[in-house]
Amino acid sequence: MTRLQSLVASWFSRKGQHFGTLVGQVILRRLQFLLFSGLFSQALFVQAQSSVDGTYGGPANGGVYQKTGNGPIELVGETTLVVAGGGLRASDPFAGDQLVIIGALVDAGNGLFTVRATELVSPLDFLGIPSATVFFIRDGAIRATNRAGNTIIWLEAPVAGAKPPEITQQPTDVTLSTESTAFLNVFAKGADPLSFQWYRNGTLIPGAQVSQYQVIPLPAYVGSYFCVVSNSIGSLTSSVVRVRVDAPGPKATLPPTFNLAVGLPQSFGVTVSGGQEPYTYAWEKNGVLVPGVTGFSFSFPAVSAGDAGSYRCLVTDGFGNQAVAGPTVVTVQLPPAPRFLTKQRPLIQAVGSSLILRLHFESQQSTPPSAAWRRRGQPIEGTSVFFDNGTGDWVAVLQIATTGATDSGDYDCVATGLGGTTISESTRVLIKRLDAPDTVDLSFNAGAANSVAFNNPDGPGAIEAIAVQADDKILVAGTFKKWNGQARTNLVRLNVDGSLDTSFAAHHFLQGIQGEIAVPAIAVAPDGRIYVAGIWQTFDGVDDGASFHLIRLKSDGTQDPTFTLPALTAAADELVILSDGTIFNNGLRLVNNLPQYLLKFPAGGALDGSFSAGYTTARFSGNTADAMVAHPDGGLYLGGTFGVTVDGFPRFKLARLNANGSVNGTFRSALLNNDLVNHLVRQSDGKLVAVGDFAGSGGNVRRFREDGSFDPAFQSPVKDAAFSPLALTADQAILVAPNTGNNLARLNSDGSVDEAFAVAANDDIKLIAVDSKGRIVIAGYFSEVRGSFDDVQHAVARRSIARLTGGLNTASGPNSGTPAPVSLGGFTLSPGGKLGFTLPTQLGFTYRLEQATRLDAADWMTVQSVTGDGGIKALDATAVGQVGYFRVRILP
Repeated sequence: MTRLQSLVASWFSRKGQHFGTLVGQVILRRLQFLLFSGLFSQALFVQAQSSVDGTYGGPANGGVYQKTGNGPIELVGETTLVVAGGGLRASDPFAGDQLVIIGALVDAGNGLFTVRATELVSPLDFLGIPSATVFFIRDGAIRATNRAGNTIIWLEAPVAGAKPPEITQQPTDVTLSTESTAFLNVFAKGADPLSFQWYRNGTLIPGAQVSQYQVIPLPAYVGSYFCVVSNSIGSLTSSVVRVRVDAPGPKATLPPTFNLAVGLPQSFGVTVSGGQEPYTYAWEKNGVLVPGVTGFSFSFPAVSAGDAGSYRCLVTDGFGNQAVAGPTVVTVQLPPAPRFLTKQRPLIQAVGSSLILRLHFESQQSTPPSAAWRRRGQPIEGTSVFFDNGTGDWVAVLQIATTGATDSGDYDCVATGLGGTTISESTRVLIKRLDAPDTVDLSFNAGAANSVAFNNPDGPGAIEAIAVQADDKILVAGTFKKWNGQARTNLVRLNVDGSLDTSFAAHHFLQGIQGEIAVPAIAVAPDGRIYVAGIWQTFDGVDDGASFHLIRLKSDGTQDPTFTLPALTAAADELVILSDGTIFNNGLRLVNNLPQYLLKFPAGGALDGSFSAGYTTARFSGNTADAMVAHPDGGLYLGGTFGVTVDGFPRFKLARLNANGSVNGTFRSALLNNDLVNHLVRQSDGKLVAVGDFAGSGGNVRRFREDGSFDPAFQSPVKDAAFSPLALTADQAILVAPNTGNNLARLNSDGSVDEAFAVAANDDIKLIAVDSKGRIVIAGYFSEVRGSFDDVQHAVARRSIARLTGGLNTASGPNSGTPAPVSLGGFTLSPGGKLGFTLPTQLGFTYRLEQATRLDAADWMTVQSVTGDGGIKALDATAVGQVGYFRVRILP
């Protein structure tokens, strides 16, 4: 019998057991117990590839055999298993020795160690352990798998005595008196040795490694505590308890209100008495803890508006007693918002110039305010803010070095201070070309026009009618006796530069009814002949017995004797001439004792007696037509104060006549009976524009579609213009001159006022005309005119008549793409042989001086180039001592 068999037999004999029947069962169960105990220990304390040494199983060590699969387990013995030295051994306290029953362990990875029964140093088949048995050391236990037939038996031995800590009594809160001490107690059980570590306010207390920790009534001992209990298996944290000292708490006060001044460093503090020092402080603003403020005072390095609010201070003394001070209502005294002291006047500047806008404003705060200029409500770059020591004001300056057309718009400035924000008044800035259509044409000057009135030798006369000829000479009629110092009665013609055309025949009018001389209408026919309508007694010494006249003049101004007509019984103030020379005149005459309000003269001059059959008192009521404009079919549009009924439908104040004089039934006026039309123009798209007094309308300008209905796309705000003159520019924009403000307005296609068009006179503008180049001619009672680049101090002196440059409407302007022709003028030759030329320029074109030795040369040499800006430019060339030629090439 082997040593192992002897030991086993001895053990069983002492127990009174029969070896042959019981030894295999007992040893197997003990082995199973021991194996499983070791595995449990391994799983808790070692990782894969580390030692698995340990003692497993045995009731004396707290180990219990467990059945986790099939197969009976009947006996729980005293034997334990030991894993040590890389082998598995069985230990029996009755044998007094260890039995090595399994050889070396095999590391299978992932914390699993295995060994088969066939690898045992001493095979145990005779003990009932088949060779197929496999032992596993894993998950804190030793497990044996016995594959005997179809039966699989799992046996487990947990680690012997390996229990984690278990707290059997938690610590409790402690309240101390100022004279007493106490202990914080924690009681626990588990595998020895157990260790203890106390923490105060989350921080480890050095040396506090006992289950009973003494606390004494000092501030250093007040706070929250917990204890961590540990052993070799694990650790456990106790409940958190509080230690406090039962003593009178502190008292803390704050002022009920506190006022701060913006921009200054200020602070206020809490007053504390009683309690136990040291004190700790926490501050709240509007109920929210303010991080980082832990002192007895609350400081504001630089007070701002956001510092206002409700403040509290939470004071905790050394014993943990707390007092709440406050609230303190903190108010911030803000200085007034910045206030603008100056206004920026409207500016009109040329493209490419430097724009500077400047505003002074005051600010009472100690720190610098800020300011920013805006264009059309949007911030723009370029604002600078500085303090003017001379005036004591802050100044906001905007500078744009080189302006473009997009810099036009409404500008304002936003000044921001601690007390708020202020926005300045809006300033209109227009950036325009030097030849903009609202620029006063300095080349046109009629001098002291109509300086002597017919019935007032010392006063000015008045211009009542103007007409522009095809050659852009201007016919002017009115109540004057002289023109620019020369004797001219009632009618003159001006050259293109405004000077008096002395080649135009002078006429002499004598007073008519009630001493009046009036020439309210002039029209130029396509053949150059001129029609004049008005009131006078005699013309050039001839008295025809009539007071109301319509005469025709030749192109040189002399009277055309071939034009005659029956006597008129009312003055004509409207003339319309068609392209074929047909004339319409709104004079009144009687035919068979019936009034005729509209007269038609074919180009030959004979009165068309059949025309007015449709325009009689039988069809029309009220006054004569005050406004007329031709229709392309040879008919007319009429406007005034009349009413007419066609096919049972009334047409008020506006009607359309066919070429034969009948009323056109397709045109139905949208006006009402109490409306009034004073002037009419027809746009190239066929729409009709009227100036008058319109009930229910917000303005005095309306537009009609070709059927007579209102054009809903046109809404004009222009008021005080019921009797305004009316004209169309070359691009079909509408020109009106309201009775107030003495301004000339240009309307956009939707009726809105073109804010980029700025013309003003110092008295009323009564007449508007446009010449062939799109230049606008105005006449009225003014003596000064201001255009885009003029201000009140630099208004242009123009008495009663002036002309604007035209610009955008000029056929040879930059927008047309065609430069105006120029000639080299102001030729100079310096002693050094330098040739100098001057020439007028236009914005947007380049002027290149070229030189050649022959006029028919194929190649011309470039001498010098300049960029046009609307002014006079100089070009220089060197004389070469021989015959040569110079020319200017104009490039876009």
